[in-house]
Amino acid sequence: MTEIVTPAVTPVVDPAPVVDPLKPAEKVYDQAYVTGLRDEAAAARVSKNEAVASAVAAAKAEHEAALAAKDVAYTELQNELGAAWVELEKLYVSIDAEIPSTKVRAFTAILQGNDHDSIFASAKSTYELFDGFDTPAPKSPAYDPSQSTGGKPTLALNGDPIMQALIKAVS
Repeated sequence: MTEIVTPAVTPVVDPAPVVDPLKPAEKVYDQAYVTGLRDEAAAARVSKNEAVASAVAAAKAEHEAALAAKDVAYTELQNELGAAWVELEKLYVSIDAEIPSTKVRAFTAILQGNDHDSIFASAKSTYELFDGFDTPAPKSPAYDPSQSTGGKPTLALNGDPIMQALIKAVS
């Protein structure tokens, strides 16, 4: 036989670690290095969030300023429209009161009020104050009715009462 002696127990051999060339080897990092990387990433996130928040705040402020300007313009237009309506209502009331056209503007300048009822009451009192704007009829030139008659009634010839009645009826 051969002289190879086999031991009764097989010795345990640690297998050599198998190195996979496609798999990179695991790296071990220091705790301080990892904490530094995390702090750096957190600082980047915080600065990005702060930049977004400041941009949003600036956009909101700009929008609010534009909205306030539009609101002021709208309010001014509403006030102008209200004033124009009051002026138009005064003109309508003046026309309804049959104010002469040459005096309408002066009459509307006197009227007071902001609604139809108060303007109408003001127009009524002002109209009465000026006695309804009655203009006197144009006067005819003065004349003397006694002219050419001598101031005495004409006598009929011979005092005829029939002739007197006829003259009276004709004239």
